[in-house]
Amino acid sequence: MRSILHFLQQKINSALFLFKRRRIYPLLKIDLIRFLYCKMRKSYFIHYKKQLKIWDGSQKNMIITHTGDTAIAHNLKGLHDVSGARSLRIIKPLSVIEIFRPLSDMPTQGGELNDLDYPCEAKLLTIGPRTEGEIFCLIAYGFKPQNIRGLDLISYSPFIDVGDMHAMPYEKDAFDIVIGSCVLVYSSNPLQACQEMVRVCKDGGLICIAQDTTPKAGIDHIVKAGKQTLFCEDYLELFKPYVKRIFFQHELPERLAPIQGNAGSNYTMSLIFQIQKGKGDALP
Repeated sequence: MRSILHFLQQKINSALFLFKRRRIYPLLKIDLIRFLYCKMRKSYFIHYKKQLKIWDGSQKNMIITHTGDTAIAHNLKGLHDVSGARSLRIIKPLSVIEIFRPLSDMPTQGGELNDLDYPCEAKLLTIGPRTEGEIFCLIAYGFKPQNIRGLDLISYSPFIDVGDMHAMPYEKDAFDIVIGSCVLVYSSNPLQACQEMVRVCKDGGLICIAQDTTPKAGIDHIVKAGKQTLFCEDYLELFKPYVKRIFFQHELPERLAPIQGNAGSNYTMSLIFQIQKGKGDALP
């Protein structure tokens, strides 16, 4: 009996220790908890703080979605999606790549829970998160809040800057990791957007691309861009001069159906690769 009480006391002490430190963040892996927390923050920043910002720069690189909306209007309609769950298809595999979070360096203290107190030190940019859901998914999987920036055409969040992915407001080599989840398909100039992703990413850093649907806008822009961007090989071609090593590649082409009218086509694609700029890098 005494041994059981001692065991329970140890577990209680461990639980209290978790709440005293940053180990509470993994609770954000639970969709309902993350949804409620992000929804509360969205209401606070938009309705109480009146902090919703909309980019007012040039829209020459933006296309019209199949609803006839600009990309900004499309994103405003999507502010209800605060869980960021679809971004997990790229965040989960990213979280176990050991370039910036080597498991061999994991602290030995803490027993079976030491990984929860082992944050990734990488500086990370996520493009087009729309809401804070993707930001808090990243935090849940070990990325430090102070090292995360988002960039979007709209923002209510202290984490997300307002700007255009075709001309990002960041210095060269500012980030270790750059994520573009479900954004490049909306660009009429994906090559320029990809060049910008490479510019702000450090040599040896990681670029992560994901797509879970191909809207009619994505099909339409193929004609304008002169290049298909549907499959992993299409994106690798855009980044071809800089691709050093592919860490993760996943796609389900059998889910890509013909576009019917104004409808889109469900599709899943995820890609994580390391870049190598080289001495002859001409990026500004």
